[in-house]
Amino acid sequence: YRAAGSTGPAAQLLERIVRDHPHHPVALEQLAEVHSARGDWPTATRYLYQLVPLAATPAQRAERLFRLGEAILLHLGDIERADDVFLRASDVDPSHVPTLRRLLDVYWRADDPGALVDVASELVKSGGLAMTAVAQSSLAQGVVAAALVGDTQLAGKLRAALGDDASPKIAAALAELATRTGRFELASASTAIAELGRR
Repeated sequence: YRAAGSTGPAAQLLERIVRDHPHHPVALEQLAEVHSARGDWPTATRYLYQLVPLAATPAQRAERLFRLGEAILLHLGDIERADDVFLRASDVDPSHVPTLRRLLDVYWRADDPGALVDVASELVKSGGLAMTAVAQSSLAQGVVAAALVGDTQLAGKLRAALGDDASPKIAAALAELATRTGRFELASASTAIAELGRR
């Protein structure tokens, strides 16, 4: 049925398998895929969630949590819930690179420059910046955080990763802070970036 593009009948048969065998990982995985293909993301995320505790290793569990977080963020638009899932994935496997990339945005939203710098440093150390493109907005936010905590070396590496787009992207990251208060706020971040430029 799946090969023929009949996702409805395929889902019905897979659901019968899961009714009889609730912890059948292959059926759960295929149900998540079928419902994703149908655009039924609330149901797909339910099956992705059920797959998490069935993971055999911490790395596999982190990968499943990451997939769940991506589905929640990109298809359900629930940023708070997605951030929580990414943090859980990081707790399970702190070296999971795709999760680390997402944590740059999580800690930016959470107003935590120290944690953002820790994540960016881990990505630099693991080669996670080179393995695949990190969103330029996330790299620019990392530059701002590194400037705020005085980590000139990290800021330089993140700026180099941004290449020719560094200045406009950093300016855009600063512009996001216009209405924020807390540890990420425009006046102190602008001063830190100016000081970074002088260094």
